[in-house]
Parts: sequence; C-alpha cells; structure tokens
Amino acid sequence: MNNFLEDFLLNSMIEFKQNVNLSKYSYFKTGKMAQFIVYPNCIKELKTFYNFLINNPIPYRIIGSTTNLLFLDDIIYYVLISLGKFNKIEINEPKKFAEVESGVMLPKFVRKLAERGITGFEGLEGIPGTIGGAIYMNAGAYGYEISDNLINVNVLTKNGEIKSFLKKNLNFSFRYSSFKERDVGIILNARFDIENGNKDEIFKKIKYFNVNRRTYQEHKYPNLGSIFATKDIYADIAQHYLFYKKILYFTRKLNIVLKPNNNKLLNKITCLYFNLRFKKRPFSDKTMNCLINNDITSKEAIEYINTIKRLTKNGVLLENEIIYKFDSVKGR
Repeated sequence: MNNFLEDFLLNSMIEFKQNVNLSKYSYFKTGKMAQFIVYPNCIKELKTFYNFLINNPIPYRIIGSTTNLLFLDDIIYYVLISLGKFNKIEINEPKKFAEVESGVMLPKFVRKLAERGITGFEGLEGIPGTIGGAIYMNAGAYGYEISDNLINVNVLTKNGEIKSFLKKNLNFSFRYSSFKERDVGIILNARFDIENGNKDEIFKKIKYFNVNRRTYQEHKYPNLGSIFATKDIYADIAQHYLFYKKILYFTRKLNIVLKPNNNKLLNKITCLYFNLRFKKRPFSDKTMNCLINNDITSKEAIEYINTIKRLTKNGVLLENEIIYKFDSVKGR
C-alpha cells in the first residue's frame, strides 16, 4: 500500500513527507510516527487526492497546526493531510468582507486585518491555530469567538463536492460547531464580515490581550490550551463536592489579597483534597485545565484527562482531541 500511495502522490505532483516523527512535528510533542504527511497546494490537488481516497479505503486525518490534537505514542498513523499551504487571504473593503483559506494561522489573519484598521477580531490574535481548526471548535478568547463575524464556510464533502454552509446552519455555541459532531466535510475557506475601526485602538487591544496571555496562560511548556470547554474547571469540580466548594471559595478570597499570576496554591489544595499524585506534573501552574508536556507520555496525559472527567462527573466537554484512529472515506 505504501508504494501504491507514494507512486500516486509522485505522479500527481502532490507534496508529501514520509515516516515523520510526530513527537518532533506535533505541537504537543507527543506521537510515534506518521507514515505520510500530504501537503496539497490548492483545492484542485486536495480534490485529486481525496478522490483517490474515495476509491481506496485509506485511513487519514485532516490537520492544521496540531495545536488541539493529542497524538499517541504507541500508534503509527498512516496519512495526515495538512492544509498548511491553503494560506490565501483576500480583504475586500468596498464589499465589507474578508475571505481566508483554512490553513492560514489565526494570528496572521487578525494582524493583517488590524493593519487595515479592521476591528472585531482582536481577542483572537493570540490563539495559535489555523482558521480551519478555529472554525471546527469555534475557538475564542476574551469575549471574542471566530464565529462572531462569520458569513459562510466552504467545505469539500465526503462525496468530493464543494458545498457552502451559512453560519446559521453550523450550530455554533461555546467551543462547539457542527463540524465536531457530524461529517460536514473538509473546511476549505471562510468568509467574514468586516468593519473598520480605529487602528491605534485595535493594536492597543491586541497588546493588552497579549500581556494578559503571557501573565495568565501557559507558555513555558508545550501545551494544547484548555483541555475542556469550560471557563472554570475548578467550579465544575466543586459542583459535586460541597466541602471542596467551600475550600475553593476561601482560596479564591485569599488569592484576591495575594494577587498571584498563577493557581499553584489552588492546584496544590485540589491535589491534596482529591489525593491526586503524579510522577510528573501534567497540568499548568496557571490552571489545571491546561495539559502540559512536562516530559510526560501520551498515556499519562490521557490518564490525567480521565481524572478530570471523573472529578467533573463527565460534566464538561473535551476541547482537545485525542487521536485514537483515523477516518477512511469508505465506511466512516
């Protein structure tokens, strides 16, 4: 099968890499190996390769910058399809829209808009993912969500056809879209409403949000941002444990006085209360809702995720995605 796939990619002149060490390639620095990472350069190349997949039940996975994906150390993945070369941005100020391809990094998109004095996206600038990944999970920060100004999304369907979906048909909510639950298709590009603002004020907001991120979000270790789709993982845990709820209340009162830029004290109290012990700390000092790679294995990462699931009684949705297996076009 490997030679068959390699020959097809070479004959189709589609860029690819073989036998990629995912622990060096992936954002979280876990994972064993991907036999192929394929880099279509345009929609035509993607459709060509996808039609090949339709006729050959080859397991695959669409990826962006992998900032939300946890690859496992004991699995050899077959085909990753990277849309990193889908990186065009069109800004049409007279018609008040911006069109961007799915592989564009979100910070690059927001910065390009800001340079043109376009407002409404400032809080998204520090999210280290692609447009496609951001739409998939309805990424957001500081009161902004990627879906706020969204008009429509173009996708490549499982039948190999291009279809457009209006925002209202994709069921966006907090860290959720229809892409997470049903087989809508591969996100190709998206169109957004744009509005002009004060350029100085736009960059002032971006700077403020970046300072906050450096202060209150993890930046020392490889991480995947929030593990679960919640604004307060400690409160989610406290719903089920009355005495811990009281401890949480008084600890936060104390933190108002101490004004730390982390949650070390609360993390320690939480671990002691629930008798949580780890060989190496798998969570950030900033919040227990941020998984870090403190030289841990993917197995240890999943064990920690399951611990939080248990403490919250499965009451919060997983925001990161654990890649156990891939899709194949036939028999999904």
